[in-house]
Amino acid sequence: MPLKPDMTSTEIENYLKNDLKVSAVNDIQPCLVGGCSGNIVWKDIMKKEARGINNEDVGEVQEVTEDYVLVEKGVINKDKFYIPRDLAVGYNGTILIFNIAAEEAKSKYLRDSPPVFFSKPIHRTSCFHY
Repeated sequence: MPLKPDMTSTEIENYLKNDLKVSAVNDIQPCLVGGCSGNIVWKDIMKKEARGINNEDVGEVQEVTEDYVLVEKGVINKDKFYIPRDLAVGYNGTILIFNIAAEEAKSKYLRDSPPVFFSKPIHRTSCFHY
């Protein structure tokens, strides 16, 4: 069963425990998909393990910004994943869990440099005439 936006905290907790077989699930702070940022103390997840929806190793958290979590995987040539913060669905003090498969993380969020986010919409105040 994949995670869905309308799942309750109890359903997410059951998913983490039963489907992902996450250890110490009683200590996980599940949060509603897309709304986790209020439940995680982001400064506490530095150097913590990151896992995907299939309990796949995504890497280790290296940085957190307002928009994304930088997760690195590898020893010498590290892959850098800039994963949106709103994809985080749980944290147990040791493992940060994202609502994304490792392959999807590779295809969507593997980058050499941070993405550019616009936190405010761009407003145009004039028209251009040609």
